[in-house]
Amino acid sequence: MRRDVFFMIFAVAIMLPALVLGQGSIMLVGGGTESEVPGDWSEAPYNWFVEQAGYGKIINIDVSSPSPWYPDYFLNVLGADSSSHMLAIPTREEANSQEIYDDLASADGIFIEGGDQWSYVSVWKGTGVEDAIHEVFNNGGVIGGISAGAMILGQVVFDAQNGSIFSDELAYNPYDPHLTFTDDFLDILPGVIVDTHFQWRARLGRFVPMLARRIQDFGDSDIIGLGIDEDSAVCIDADRIATYYADQGGGSLTVIYPDSESDIDCREGVPLRFTDIHFDLLLNDAVYDLNTMTLIDMGSYLLPTNDPPDAPEYTDVTLEGWDDTTGELGEIMVTGIEDDPEGWWSGDLEFVDGSGEIPQAIIIPKIWDNLDFSPNRIVAGEKTIAENHHYMAIYLDNNSSADITTAGMLTAHNLTYILDGYGSTYARVTEYNIPGVVGAKLHFLNNGDVYDLLNHYATMAVEEEENRTGDRFILYENYPNPFNPLTTIRYQLPARVRVALGVYNISGQSVNVLVNDYQAAGNYEIKWDGTNRAGDPVGSGVYFYRLETVGPTPADFFSDQKQMTLLK
Repeated sequence: MRRDVFFMIFAVAIMLPALVLGQGSIMLVGGGTESEVPGDWSEAPYNWFVEQAGYGKIINIDVSSPSPWYPDYFLNVLGADSSSHMLAIPTREEANSQEIYDDLASADGIFIEGGDQWSYVSVWKGTGVEDAIHEVFNNGGVIGGISAGAMILGQVVFDAQNGSIFSDELAYNPYDPHLTFTDDFLDILPGVIVDTHFQWRARLGRFVPMLARRIQDFGDSDIIGLGIDEDSAVCIDADRIATYYADQGGGSLTVIYPDSESDIDCREGVPLRFTDIHFDLLLNDAVYDLNTMTLIDMGSYLLPTNDPPDAPEYTDVTLEGWDDTTGELGEIMVTGIEDDPEGWWSGDLEFVDGSGEIPQAIIIPKIWDNLDFSPNRIVAGEKTIAENHHYMAIYLDNNSSADITTAGMLTAHNLTYILDGYGSTYARVTEYNIPGVVGAKLHFLNNGDVYDLLNHYATMAVEEEENRTGDRFILYENYPNPFNPLTTIRYQLPARVRVALGVYNISGQSVNVLVNDYQAAGNYEIKWDGTNRAGDPVGSGVYFYRLETVGPTPADFFSDQKQMTLLK
């Protein structure tokens, strides 16, 4: 079909009911090595891929050197149609050729090989290749990709335009110039960002800042992150039901997404704050609903968790991130972290009793000290909460520390992460040493942030410079923004004044009055729950909050206004 004819049909179709055009299915492969050996990990997901293509024509594509292994595998092992073949599309001229468009658009399945995201984005974006992929997908075909080929299928793509970036870099600067996004490319999987080679390359530390940036800077408040291990794949049907396949239980799928209570603070050159991140770690054969973010089938390995243990008692203690002996303070400690970079996978990490000064926890110092061993450190914490239900892992880095009081209040000094398994519903460590857990929460804390270890929630730090009463009025950005249903508005007063803080709609009409009183010099935070003065919920949209002050001197008169977005 010619592209101009396709666009005419598409223009008519979008005016018809949604079911006129079907939606296809998706296979995301985390990297690694496939094999033709019967029973290998790749057999189940790739067979699913060929089935979704109706055993029809499958084309594997790359910008430079597509592998002949794929058409051989699809044809001779899995039974795809004899017209299946590989195709190199190295230039935009070729990507826009009618011949290539017609070939791709006639396929029942398209598989995008690994390589470099930017090569795909820069060569194929806005070309006939992109149009053909959409046509195949919209007509009920299957689209798949491995490594970079999987990463470009989400709505949001880490495009690597300036090269790749590592967790130990992005952990300390969410605005590192190597972090660039493309969000108007294929968009086969709306609301999702994908990362691959996940545990092997310790990519959790870069993935969380990616989500935080998208939420804070782009308003993607419902974004979902899928972090896929090597030698594993996630297969997603037309209803967004995902089934995970891994090498004999030897891989995991990390699913992270924000909570309505998440607090995000992304600033250049400062470690990220991102609290209350939903954290699910799925194992082989698990089935997950990406619409409701719930586990449908626990698969071959996950098991229901036990009841939570009794609340522990704490002592005053300081955790030093640079000190290996800090790891001895938890109820559980891990040894062998730096013996073998693949110890997390090979089973060479050993878990023993710690001193128990921090009960129901494992302490992991030096998380980004050496990226070769970061997978051991990350997975050691995950294994702890998977084997010891409702425990937590506390991660610190070399330049970090944390104080814990007898009341169970942890105060972070610089970068501190908490993976809290309390309330998890399913968990297990497989016989292949891979942990899984459903229902955990992850918290990235920054300097001065407080985590209540007994009640399992984080509170935002009031920065030291904000604790000191400044010499000027300041109205801060609300957080989170966009929000649903609650947001926090902060401001600073240098003197006692009369304060009016109100919320207004886009027409300038008053929606709610949050403060109308005299207040002393200091720092304040007020929460707005998305209701009007009558207490009724307001609709989604853009609102403004305005701070106005009056006092006995001209310097006491102040007015400032900022914008916020309520999403429902």
